[in-house]
Amino acid sequence: MTAVLDRACTWLPGAESSIRTARGWAAATLAAVTPPLPAPVIDDAVLIISELATNAVRHTRSGRGGTYALTLETDPDHVRIWVMDEGAAAIPFPRCADRDHDEEGGRGLAIIQACADESGPVVTATATGYTAAIHLTTPGTRSGGGRSCRR
Repeated sequence: MTAVLDRACTWLPGAESSIRTARGWAAATLAAVTPPLPAPVIDDAVLIISELATNAVRHTRSGRGGTYALTLETDPDHVRIWVMDEGAAAIPFPRCADRDHDEEGGRGLAIIQACADESGPVVTATATGYTAAIHLTTPGTRSGGGRSCRR
């Protein structure tokens, strides 16, 4: 097991405006990690966070007057992301691929799956949420041959 080098958490209001705040906080937090994370890893993490925060605000009780927590954890091998919200009627799963291409929403979890090396729902006695991890093989590279979701 690899020791955790950096861990940060923030609570955000379940409002649309908090999604931008979540992205900015995450970008600044990840940019301050030592040794520095590769820029594509930070970009992927911020995109994942944007999608997870959007889902927390739009599809859970967090978006109806509640809050959600964003946690980032880094070590030499991983960037881990958790967004925990106040729960929804159902556990989130990606929608089918045969969606109408003109629809505005419904791609967030598929984007997360494309960007993260691991992702999935988290359910506890008091909250639900989603987690994603980006694996780093060596400083400056990603697992899967350096794959990034922004090609």
